[in-house]
Amino acid sequence: MVEQVGDARQPQEPLWVTTVLVLLTAGWLLGTPVLALGTALDTWHLYGEPPAPAEYATAQRHAVLTTAVAAGLPGLAWWLAVRSQRSVAPTVYALAAVLGLVGGLVLYGMVSPDAPDAPVRDDGPRVCQEHSGGDATCPGG
Repeated sequence: MVEQVGDARQPQEPLWVTTVLVLLTAGWLLGTPVLALGTALDTWHLYGEPPAPAEYATAQRHAVLTTAVAAGLPGLAWWLAVRSQRSVAPTVYALAAVLGLVGGLVLYGMVSPDAPDAPVRDDGPRVCQEHSGGDATCPGG
């Protein structure tokens, strides 16, 4: 029998590779939004009161975990896709890992406490005030 061009069969990759890629993808697609929502709710202002410093610290730890999941799972999937010599999957997983890293850093910035306001200086009067001797000091000069 004569073999035709293109009839050569590709070696079958193990089923576990596809299974692990599916599990990593599902973990990324389901786990990342749940963790991100939980992190955002850690610093939710309830009844007009800002979160306590301990709540900010907890939210920042959760943001680090979210970033690790959002960038780590696609990173592992990328490595596995490269090792199994897939064609498109490594590019998709690399983009997902970068997206997860950027999203995690944005989330960390969102749950970080705002910088404290600059202290109010009380080095002079706030209104024009005339002193004895005809001297007047006014705010701004």
